[in-house]
Formats: sequence, structure tokens, C-alpha cells
Amino acid sequence: MAKRKVKNKNELFSLPFLEDNWIQPSPNIPSKETCRVYPGMCLVEGTTMSEGRGTTLPFQIFGSPDLRFEDLEKIRKNIEKKFWPDSGT
Repeated sequence: MAKRKVKNKNELFSLPFLEDNWIQPSPNIPSKETCRVYPGMCLVEGTTMSEGRGTTLPFQIFGSPDLRFEDLEKIRKNIEKKFWPDSGT
């Protein structure tokens, strides 16, 4: 593994070192975008939710027969209230 100095905190989330060197590590991780969301989406694996495996957007979409849109919208709004941007961008 090559070491690389991170220039700023945004670089941690942009994964610039993958831009030219992307190698698909798994059929379920076909893109850089999937690589970004995979760690968080693994939290739903122990539930009745599907994290989109077998689709064209694995780990980028989720669903469940028990999930109601109204409940999801309440959760989203509640989460928005707890986070504030640290800059204007």
C-alpha cells in the first residue's frame, strides 16, 4: 500500500488517488461511488433491508417491504436538524 499525505479533510472523502487507478475489487463494488458508500451501507446488512446487491447500483440504493416513505422522510428531516455545515460551500 502506498502512503500519501492528505492535503485537506475534503480529500479524504473525494478519494483522488482512485481517479486513475480504479480496479473493481468485487462484483458488488463496481465503482468509486460504491466504494465511498459501502462502509455505511454495511450497517443495514443485519436488518430486513436490501442494500441493492444484484442491481446496477449496489450499496447506493436500499429498500425494504417494511419501509414506508413517510417514516424515511421523518428520519431524514430529523438527521438534517443535527448537522450544520462548517463552511459556506
